[in-house]
Amino acid sequence: VDEYQDVNELQDMLFYALSGRGQKLFAVGDVKQSIYGFRGADPSHFLRKQNTFQPYTSAEANSQKKVILNGNFRSRLEICNAVNYFFSLFMTGRGGGIDYRAGEALNPLADFAKSPECGVRLDILDCAGVEERNLVIEARHVAREIQRLMERGPVLRDRENPDCLRPVRYADIAILMRSVREKAGVYVEELRRFGIPVCYELEGYLETAEMRVITALLRTIDNPTRDVPLVPVLLSPIFGFTPDDVAKIRLVKRDTTLYGAVAASAAQGDQRSAAFLQSLQEYRRLAVTLSPARLLDKLYELTSYPEIVLAMEDGPRRRANLLGLKNHALAFEQGGGRHLGGFLAYLDQIGKRGLKSAAAASNDAVRLMSIHGSKGLQFPICIYACGSIKFNLADIRENVMLDEADGLAIRYCDVQNRVRQTTLPRELLCVKRRKKMLEEELRLTYVAMTRAEEQLYFVLSVDRPQKMLVQKAISLYLHKIGDRGATEAFFDDTNSFADWMLASALLHPDGQELRDKTGIPLKPVETDSHLKIQFIEKEAMAALAEETASVPAVTDGAVCVNLGDDCDPKIQSLIAQLRARFSYQYPYAALRQIEAKSSVSDIAEKAEIKLHSFTSRPAFLSKFGLTPAERGTAMHTFMQFCNFEALKDNLQDEIERLVEWEYLSEEAATSLDRKALRAFLEDDLFARIQGAVSVRREMRFLTELPAGRIQPDLPTLLWKEPVVVQGAIDCLFEEADGGLVVLDFKTDRIEKEDDLLEAYGEQLRIYGEAVAGFMNRPVRELLLYSFHLHKTIQVPMEKTKMGSDDAPL
Repeated sequence: VDEYQDVNELQDMLFYALSGRGQKLFAVGDVKQSIYGFRGADPSHFLRKQNTFQPYTSAEANSQKKVILNGNFRSRLEICNAVNYFFSLFMTGRGGGIDYRAGEALNPLADFAKSPECGVRLDILDCAGVEERNLVIEARHVAREIQRLMERGPVLRDRENPDCLRPVRYADIAILMRSVREKAGVYVEELRRFGIPVCYELEGYLETAEMRVITALLRTIDNPTRDVPLVPVLLSPIFGFTPDDVAKIRLVKRDTTLYGAVAASAAQGDQRSAAFLQSLQEYRRLAVTLSPARLLDKLYELTSYPEIVLAMEDGPRRRANLLGLKNHALAFEQGGGRHLGGFLAYLDQIGKRGLKSAAAASNDAVRLMSIHGSKGLQFPICIYACGSIKFNLADIRENVMLDEADGLAIRYCDVQNRVRQTTLPRELLCVKRRKKMLEEELRLTYVAMTRAEEQLYFVLSVDRPQKMLVQKAISLYLHKIGDRGATEAFFDDTNSFADWMLASALLHPDGQELRDKTGIPLKPVETDSHLKIQFIEKEAMAALAEETASVPAVTDGAVCVNLGDDCDPKIQSLIAQLRARFSYQYPYAALRQIEAKSSVSDIAEKAEIKLHSFTSRPAFLSKFGLTPAERGTAMHTFMQFCNFEALKDNLQDEIERLVEWEYLSEEAATSLDRKALRAFLEDDLFARIQGAVSVRREMRFLTELPAGRIQPDLPTLLWKEPVVVQGAIDCLFEEADGGLVVLDFKTDRIEKEDDLLEAYGEQLRIYGEAVAGFMNRPVRELLLYSFHLHKTIQVPMEKTKMGSDDAPL
């Protein structure tokens, strides 16, 4: 079991039972990286094993053993020394739950070329008196430091040539935060103000603006009478209604749904409402016959919504979010889902798990991520940001607390006197819970610091750093923290990462400047690490705020320049060139509607969709618990695998055989139309199949067709462009005289033969061409057999004229 430090009580018990009471258990983990307490992870299970098992080299043969893997191949010596110094102070058995000095220290084993710029640095920003928020000032400072990093010469190890150094790239830098929610937006804006590309992930994938629009559109397609999803669809860039437009539509008819009001507005001559209803009707038709993934493809093509969001701020990430929705649709289909309603329920279910939005699509961009998201990754340069924000201790302010070991504790409520006060059991649980939360925060800090390979930056933005330094210095002096590490009392007095970082800086040999600011006689701790401390006064921070206030943010959007008629002729010439280039029409744009590799069913689908303008019937309304499409699939499966020789004698026995061999499920077998199958057995067509020389079923093929066969309305010049087409022939049989017959089974409940021929004629003709090609012989007949009509229908062999008058036949 890997990552054993993150198991909970139940998982530990299961592993114990499954491994023969622990005799066959091999557990791998690092207690210092247990950061999932909010999911129930309890590192004590692994810690107990680590403390009681014997070293592998000295343990007896049948005893429980441990192997300490303390070699670090990720970070250079300077980083490892700084990590060891920091956690030897705070990660003690008394205050951090783990004794870092007892075999937990990092042992650097990686080889790095010598570099003058590598190591650990702490920037303390004095934000007192600066009007803007500390977060904004901190983000600007980080952006300026990233610019300086990019301007420096070769300072990082070249992986291809480890003995040489290379310059810094944006992708080398990661900004780590305890949580990116409500902070990422500020950092992204300031980084882009300095022209720095950035990619990031946010929680609430389905709550992003672009995802709300596309999911609302899907819900409207599924049920347009629901007002809540219809409003954002109308207001979206896809249809472009304004709030005033929607209000006017609502006033047209107040006593109905918003959809009814739109229909009434269209009936009164409103062209935009009519266009919306026409588009929605087309989308609903598509939803009947297309799977969710293919429906999304078609919606993106018809609405151009991915291209619309690409023009917005942070466009690449927005577009990646939309394209990522298709992956969820494919996962839904792999699980057996087929219909839009089921897919929407699936999205609601997975949305509760806290999906993350996509990162911006860029190969060279600064990564902005949470510490949880960085676990398992590594970056040449890590910047630990937002360290001054206080820890979230909301859990210890709850009225009711439940602990798996100590039970229940609540506040006392005196209803008569309207007084609520805490109780002793609750206070004890508060102390215990706060200690556990701070221990996890310390482990989070360990994960963040150990992501760095070569450079590690800490940025603390503080309103009154002088006062905070004095407070920390007094606490360190009173608790006599030094070589023996932090006491439990000091640990409990911590409210943010800044408390730990400033304390470690005050005790570091390189922290003399900070100690001088406090006036407290603190003795430095002996260490091999080095810490570059930069204290930035409030005057410098105010100057930074003034310097960047007038700089416009760099966005992904277009820049609009308003020019008069009397502008420079060169500029006018440039504008003319730009207009000419932007008005260029790609001559092959029409081919974008066609996939380079298509299927014959796509061709049939375009004709078939005209016959089906209804919504798919839910499975729970079906007699057999299957949709019509699923019952049709069952009929095709039976015709594919049944034994034609045994079929004539006993139909039921053959059905039971296919169920026994698991070609058909019990439910699918029950749904088979026995009457239609018996009618087929009595048809002359079945007699011809029985008398055939050879019979092949579900024969798959690959062929090439002109694009005009797939999309008849293509321009003449594009009609002959080749498209690869794949398909599967239900049945191909050869009669005694050598004639080839292509047969396709249909279960559609279509009453007219002409409708069947219109929907599937072209599909059968393509089948005939493919067979003639790979068999090197002409096909005699193309046949459709309708189980609904109990009838064989002959498809004309000649090709129908497609495209314009000049298109080839």
